[in-house]
Amino acid sequence: MDYLIIITNFFKINWQATIAFSALIVSVATAIITYRTFSLQRLHNRKSLKPFLYIAPYDYENCLKILIKNEGVGPAIIKKITVKNKEYDTKTNIYRWLPSKLPGKMDYSEYFTRSGDFVLKEGKCETMLELRINLEISEEIKEREKIRNILKDLTVAVEYEDIYENRMQDYKRSLKLYAREDNQN
Repeated sequence: MDYLIIITNFFKINWQATIAFSALIVSVATAIITYRTFSLQRLHNRKSLKPFLYIAPYDYENCLKILIKNEGVGPAIIKKITVKNKEYDTKTNIYRWLPSKLPGKMDYSEYFTRSGDFVLKEGKCETMLELRINLEISEEIKEREKIRNILKDLTVAVEYEDIYENRMQDYKRSLKLYAREDNQN
């Protein structure tokens, strides 16, 4: 019982020091909780802002098209693109594998010659190749088949990072879709 009286008297005499010490304890606890919260938020951001690349080949009768898309969350920083054939010869883009001179008025609608060091924003895509074919011109149909024959042996590899400079797993896509034979007229 004497202890209770001693403690009560101590707080009556030193009530200002008691409040100051309590405020110090609360401030330190708040600082620790704030630091931990921001650390968890940063970790969450690093884990949730992950780009995911996808190379989408389209093979239509009247159009050959290849897109590179960022279907993840957060921008993808493309470091390097390489395109290999079956013999492991390497070039920096798909266009370099294809004939630059096409017959008649046939021409590439779009082609991508960047080999790296660019940003692909979340939800965006770039056209790596687009070739439109006039189905009324047999020479263009024959050229389409030659180009399909080249494309079917290629594999595209992309090295990229997220915005925190974390290297993502290299993305590789074979273009063997162009080897299919159910696309004949």
